[in-house]
This record gives sequence, structure tokens and C-alpha cells, in this order.
Amino acid sequence: MKKETLDIIGTAISDVGYWRWWVIEDGISQVEFGGVQLLNEDSITKESKSAIVALQYCNNSFLIFYDNLEENDWYNKLQNDLVEPFTVDYDYFVFNDFNSINEIENEYKNKHIIREIKNTNQIENILAFKAGNVAVVIGGDDFKVVDEGGTIPEEKIIERNRLWWLFLNDYHKKRGTSKAYNKDYVCEVTIPIKK
Repeated sequence: MKKETLDIIGTAISDVGYWRWWVIEDGISQVEFGGVQLLNEDSITKESKSAIVALQYCNNSFLIFYDNLEENDWYNKLQNDLVEPFTVDYDYFVFNDFNSINEIENEYKNKHIIREIKNTNQIENILAFKAGNVAVVIGGDDFKVVDEGGTIPEEKIIERNRLWWLFLNDYHKKRGTSKAYNKDYVCEVTIPIKK
């Protein structure tokens, strides 16, 4: 995936998004986010126009959690929807920067290896992000962005982000009128683009 597309994904998630779930299954490691600035494909019938997407790493995948918490089981509670999602730090959502692993290792006191890194020389894709008192490092040889409709092709990611920003401007323009949209948290906390 091109750096430009990764930058769009990173901003679309980390601007006002939150980390809501994770899973490891077969050879896949996956983290899921809500409040993502990609227009829902089925936005006419959905209450929220912002997407829920998962970043999925396959083949030689790994997943490590870090924290500065006293609670040792927070990540299992997150997976079982027993704790609130974690707000993603806008300033630290980094793709394919292997130095970020060392930064996070030094900043957080607890490390939880969910799926171990087997061969660091072969890993081509990595994501490191912080979310308050927790952080995640995930990666693998193959990477894709998925939602409830399946894999989102690279060109669709760019287009859905562009459409979301157009919708945001329309959302704010129609606020307080008879044509106002249903209240959308992501739109409420995002400042529209001014020409």
C-alpha cells in the first residue's frame, strides 16, 4: 500500500477515532477502530456516516500490547466489550516505522505478547499506536483494511475519505435546519474544511 494511502488511513483513524476490539485467529492479527473518517458505503441507511474498520495483518503476524496500568486483564476485557474503547492518540499512529517498537518498549512498563514476533527480518508491515495508558504494536507480511463488506481496496479508501470530508461540510452546513442530519459524534468533534 502506498505511503499516501497509509497516511490517509492513519489520519482517518487517529483524528477522533477509538480502538474498540482486537482478535487473533489462524494466521491473522487484527485491531478494530470506530469513529473512522471513511464514509460508510451504506451511509443512507446507517445512523452514523463514519466507519468501523479493522486493520488486518496476515502471515507471520504478531500482536503485542503495552500499558502503564495496574489492571492486567484490560485487553481481554476490551475484546469482550467489558471496558470502554480507548481513544487513539493523534500524535502517535505510525505505519512501518520499526523504531517505534523501541520507543513504546521504553515508555510503557507492562508488555503483553499476544502473538510473538517470529521473524523480524521478514516482516513488511507494522503499525504502532498509543491510546492513553495503552499501546499496540501489530504487524505481519500482508496487510489489508476491512469493514463489514470485506476488504477495502486502496482506491476505495482514498475515495471514501474524500466523500466523508464532503459529507462533513454538508453536515455542518445543514446543522440547525430542517434538513439536518442525525447527530454524528465524529462530525460533531471534527472541524469542517473551509475554502
